[in-house]
Amino acid sequence: MLTQILENSINYEMDKKIDVHNLHEEWLRQPGLCGDYNKLLAQAENDRDKAKERLEVCKANLTEVKARLELNIRKEPEKYDPPTKKSGEINATEGWVSSTILINMKIDDACSKAIQELADAQNALIEANYKVNLYGAGVKAIQDRKAALEHEVYLWSRGYFSVPDLPRPLIEDYQNARLTSQDEAVGILRQIIQKPKDSDDKISDSKDATAEEKERAVASPRRRRM
Repeated sequence: MLTQILENSINYEMDKKIDVHNLHEEWLRQPGLCGDYNKLLAQAENDRDKAKERLEVCKANLTEVKARLELNIRKEPEKYDPPTKKSGEINATEGWVSSTILINMKIDDACSKAIQELADAQNALIEANYKVNLYGAGVKAIQDRKAALEHEVYLWSRGYFSVPDLPRPLIEDYQNARLTSQDEAVGILRQIIQKPKDSDDKISDSKDATAEEKERAVASPRRRRM
């Protein structure tokens, strides 16, 4: 029951992704993801071991059923249309016994059932091995995710994800755009880069205007004296 709930709740493609803009939340998710995938792997390995045991039981059962059929053929060969000698005596050779066993295994109810059980056990083992490999890959991916998170945190600590000191809505637009559209993100990034430049230009123009006003103020008294 618990395994079924975990299988329904996980999303492999989403779980292995990292939101670089919410590293603290990604770190909070990491232990839970690691635990869930390891539980699924442990359950898959347990199911595989049980499937192996079931397969061995089915093989033994088929061997037993086949032996009983062979015994019946040897005891009462006349029931299986045996060859006869010229004297009319039954000639149950080893070749005939082997052929008769193979033929009757398909029509004997006990043999048919044992063969079907063996086939089901083989398929169950194949499926169990598949799940072990699948969840093993999931555990490896979550381990790689942890290493990637460590590197992302290192990059963050070195200022790799830093952005200019701008109004938060513009920065949030850029961060959200990175998750959806690369072209849109580039456009917003250009706005972020251009905005400080525009601000600098305005400051520069303002300084030039102030300087001109001062020069006019100084020049005005001189003209009056003249």
